[in-house]
Amino acid sequence: DFIGEVEFMGEMEFRAGQDFEGDVEFKGLFDYDDMFGKSLEFKGDVDFYMPPPVLMGNGEYYVPPLAIPPGTTFGDEFDFEDMWSDDDGDGVNDEYYVFEPGVIFAEDTRFPPMVEFADGFSRDDMLGKTFEFDEGVYFAGDPVFPAGQKIKPGVMWDEPPTFEAGVDIDPGLALPPGTTFSPNLELPAFVAAPYGMLLAPITCPDEHCIPDPDSYLEPGELLPPGVDPDPVVNFITGTNSTISNPGLGFEMRFDTVAKDGKVSVDLQDPVKVPGTTEGDSTGQRAMEVAGTDIFQNVGAIIDVTVSTAEASGEMTVTLPYDESILGGSSEEDIVLLHYTGGEWVTVENITIDKENDKVSGTVTSLSPFTVAKQTGTISSGGSSTSSTSGGGAGGAGGGGGGGGSVVIGEGGEKAGYPSLNIVEVTYDTNSDVVRIIVAPEYEKIDVIITTLSGFEVATKIGTHSVLNQAIYEAPLFVDKGPLQISATAFVKSLVIEADPLVTTISAGTVTIKPEEEGRPPVIITTPKEFQKPDDFITETQCPLGTELVDGKCIPQTLQEQPLPVQFAVILLLVLLAIGLVLAIQIRRRKERKIVSSKLLFEPQEELIKPPVITKPELPDIIPQELDQEKSDLIELLETLKTQEVIQKKLHLLESQLLEHVKEEAEIREKLTVLIKLVEIRVNLVEPLSIQQLKALPRPKRTYKKKRKVLTVEHRAKIAASRRGKKQTEITKQKIVLAKTGRRMSDEHKAKIAASRRGKKQTKETKQKIAESRIGKKMSESTKQKISKSKKTEKKEEYSDET
Repeated sequence: DFIGEVEFMGEMEFRAGQDFEGDVEFKGLFDYDDMFGKSLEFKGDVDFYMPPPVLMGNGEYYVPPLAIPPGTTFGDEFDFEDMWSDDDGDGVNDEYYVFEPGVIFAEDTRFPPMVEFADGFSRDDMLGKTFEFDEGVYFAGDPVFPAGQKIKPGVMWDEPPTFEAGVDIDPGLALPPGTTFSPNLELPAFVAAPYGMLLAPITCPDEHCIPDPDSYLEPGELLPPGVDPDPVVNFITGTNSTISNPGLGFEMRFDTVAKDGKVSVDLQDPVKVPGTTEGDSTGQRAMEVAGTDIFQNVGAIIDVTVSTAEASGEMTVTLPYDESILGGSSEEDIVLLHYTGGEWVTVENITIDKENDKVSGTVTSLSPFTVAKQTGTISSGGSSTSSTSGGGAGGAGGGGGGGGSVVIGEGGEKAGYPSLNIVEVTYDTNSDVVRIIVAPEYEKIDVIITTLSGFEVATKIGTHSVLNQAIYEAPLFVDKGPLQISATAFVKSLVIEADPLVTTISAGTVTIKPEEEGRPPVIITTPKEFQKPDDFITETQCPLGTELVDGKCIPQTLQEQPLPVQFAVILLLVLLAIGLVLAIQIRRRKERKIVSSKLLFEPQEELIKPPVITKPELPDIIPQELDQEKSDLIELLETLKTQEVIQKKLHLLESQLLEHVKEEAEIREKLTVLIKLVEIRVNLVEPLSIQQLKALPRPKRTYKKKRKVLTVEHRAKIAASRRGKKQTEITKQKIVLAKTGRRMSDEHKAKIAASRRGKKQTKETKQKIAESRIGKKMSESTKQKISKSKKTEKKEEYSDET
């Protein structure tokens, strides 16, 4: 056996049942074949050498896993750290393991990402032990988890798992359809079960584990306000770039995965969704699209983010919707909305699955998504017209607060929009936060906080629908110096600026209300209390004369002090009074003695007054350091002001560019309508009668008959068959017609006449006659006669021979 730390170089041949008592590190590849059938036992830490990357045909590298065969045993020391390394610092596990059934682990083993269990992890291997499976762990086959196992979000499944009672499941886990739940299994809130998202903890009554409908949210159903579920965690890799959460009805496919990692799918609390206002029903939000249209969501709003993963190219998202809240809208009219660049936009070229109530679209960035229907439009004057009571941007009316605003736009007209005011500013140097309330609430408002450390853009955290106010919050990184708050609203091509608030930061919590109707600003400062910064203050740590109340040392009155303290205070006061009386008597005696010895008369007693100490006036000389700091501060404020002006101009240019894009879209739409009208008119007008062209004559095809070539024997047989036979009139006429136009010599004519008088023709003549008949067609009667003559000739030849 190997005891202590051991390093192995190159190939090793271990015997079956080899034990490794101490830590083991393999400097070379120790693969499946080296371990198979040997039942090796590693009792300490093990550092395996990973297989090198393999270059694929597409030019990319594939990192093969290290397979661990059955029978291999790992002790208590083999845990998360032995299966995890990140030498390149990209946050992704550089080691990749595949454990086959029959691998034995000690108790309390935690498995990191990039660990795969081939054909499932046997229930017998986990029974009686406590294992923890992180995100990115992949289970093949049909895994069965006994009691004591801990399942974290992001675990991937090949087939539906089975959970026995006592399995610890974390919120954010997505489960596939067909998952089996044992009775009495406890599921926490915000687990994405196959049927929906759990909103409360439940105990499974049966293997399906479907609770009361109020305890879970079905796919596409609107999330109630104030409920913010934990994100559902998924894990993507280069070979597994598709995620599916049946409980949410959400699917997503990445074009290219550059780095493995987590993808979070988060159901958004409706009141926290940016760029929205309250809608018609519970859970519905109204959002402005393209500056003119008002939409309301008909499905849950889902935010998608990647944490450790990296993806590029296009991404296809699929979201569900609730057909029951469409109302009078058609499924053909619903859109897929995407919140990007601080505004809601529609996703082009979507696919609507009416049977399963899902919408799919292709995007290039991630942020909140939802399925929505149009409920109204916003007119050019800022008012909104809606088919329902849904909210919109640019509503009239304002909250309290003083100060005016400047409207910058075409012609400098306010176009009916109310002034933007900073109603209240509250900052706390202890919690390092500043909160601003502005009114009225516009769809897009930039609130900028400028301090010595720079400027910060505040985040919208809430609204007050009754007062039509918006609440913003930003971090405060300084405890002193100037503070400037500016607010700017953007409505179409208009920029509405509120009067900025400038003040000086002081320690503590301060609330400032800007000047109202000519009155100076109201500054409310919270009185300072003796408070130890440590939250763990005990009664003995409070100073004398204070008591511990709600974690703070509060001063006590004399009546609230303990009796010994009260007695000591009273005694001290009595002694102080006696001392004062004695001091006055001694002073009077001294004055009498001096008067009697020198002046022979006693002056009146005078009280001794303390000398008046005049407070020296500080010179008006400013130290050079403070003067330099003041000039630097002025220069910094001027720089910040210049940046703010540039930012406002950029917003104005963006608004004008948006207006031009809208005008172009309107022109294109009108051009499309005009083209359609022209097509309709053309179809309605009776087409002109066009003189039909005559068909072209069919091409004349010339056929050239193949010239027959007869043998000498054949020609002789034909000549013999014609000897001594009379021709019919029809045959003679055909012969005459065939010979019409031909000129024969006199010799030829004499030979023909002689042949017709019973004379025998010479072979030369017969040959010429045969050649003249080549290419001529014979009638059926002629063919029959020739055939009969051949038969007769054969009979005669046969009779001559016999």
